[in-house]
Amino acid sequence: MTRRSFVRRHPKLILVGGPIALVGVLLAVLLAELQYARSREYAVDSRFELERSFPGDGPTIELGVVGDSTVAGLGVDDVDDTLPVQVGLELAARTGRPVRVRGYGVSGATIGSVLDQQLVDVPTDLDVLVFEVGSNDVTHMTRLEQVEQRTRRLIDAGRRHAPIVVLGTAGRLDTTNFKRPLRDIVMARASQVRARQLAAAHAESIGVVEIGGAKVGDEFNATKDAVSFDGFHPARAGYGVWARALAQEIAHQLDRVKSPA
Repeated sequence: MTRRSFVRRHPKLILVGGPIALVGVLLAVLLAELQYARSREYAVDSRFELERSFPGDGPTIELGVVGDSTVAGLGVDDVDDTLPVQVGLELAARTGRPVRVRGYGVSGATIGSVLDQQLVDVPTDLDVLVFEVGSNDVTHMTRLEQVEQRTRRLIDAGRRHAPIVVLGTAGRLDTTNFKRPLRDIVMARASQVRARQLAAAHAESIGVVEIGGAKVGDEFNATKDAVSFDGFHPARAGYGVWARALAQEIAHQLDRVKSPA
């Protein structure tokens, strides 16, 4: 029987087979991630909180960074190399103002778990709150409609902690740990998740940095030693690429508040 005749005789099997194949692929990604995480030792715990201050002139910018393992700093050898610290340092350099940054990261966090669990520990007197989350929603197969809905709810909840909310989206998940076509399928799914996050951010009129998009993603790929030893998480240089993009957007949002159009 040819493939064409099989499709004609069994169309439902083809329709069902696609989602089942995707489920299998993403489960394979999750299992591989777990295997790598268990076989490596990280300098930073999978759940952590930090606070750092950077000098400057004028009123202090109270900054919070909340999210998944990339906020928890998996992939680096020193806490000072983590994303929250690098964002705080970069923001102080850009604005000339003192910055106090507090980071709240949980490995494996999704948009939903940040919304339901992590915000309880975040102060409500921040000037800026950054969310960096979404990649685990790719591998956890969160429905795209839920990605957008939960992102909008997360933004709304974030506004109770800070007047300025900035979203960093899911990454590309372009890892050499997976061979094609698995790699291409995961990257395609990540692109879909980012698109829903961008739609939510634009609908809520907040600042957004497309971490896996063309601008940041291409700079990340062009940066030497951007990826850590585990092949999944950024290394110090990779987090630096993200930090510069996030700090630039935060500074832009602060300027907008200072000098509204």
